[in-house]
Amino acid sequence: GDLRPRYSYKLTDWRDRTIFNTAAANIDRVEVAYQDYPQESFAIVDSSGTKSIIAPKMATISKDSTYHKKINAYLHFFENINCEGYLNGQVGMDTTIKNARKFVTITLTTKDKTTQTAHIYWMLLNKRSKNRAIPHEGIPTDYDADRLYAVLEPTHDTALIQMQTFEKLFKRCSDFGAQQRR
Repeated sequence: GDLRPRYSYKLTDWRDRTIFNTAAANIDRVEVAYQDYPQESFAIVDSSGTKSIIAPKMATISKDSTYHKKINAYLHFFENINCEGYLNGQVGMDTTIKNARKFVTITLTTKDKTTQTAHIYWMLLNKRSKNRAIPHEGIPTDYDADRLYAVLEPTHDTALIQMQTFEKLFKRCSDFGAQQRR
């Protein structure tokens, strides 16, 4: 018998789609850098077992009673984050990424100093985009509200990711209580 009608024989279809899968206790540093609003970028660092936020120079963090709870909750989001699929080898993908508008870069460093980076880009509207008729709040009108591109390091893979899976990682400095200095 031939299994090809039921099962894909392409190696990329069977590849692990995990982007991030690190336990919060094993995270040494997370950096989130927004392209269009750097004042909302931040880093979370582990200094001798105490995790804290490093805000941009123009912001201050108020360490209220929920400060450490917010940090710990956020770090737990880095468990079991997967992509929809890989786009490696697709014709024109290099040009698409080169011309795409960058949204955010997320860099995760573990305690053993392994670093993973996801450069995330907006995907232009297409015939499958749900927000063609009704724009979504916080998402530029020319871009898809459901899917984005991610260029991953150190593997240099290009992946298709879903907003539903990744949006919990898109926290801003102000979500942790940062206030802009005047």
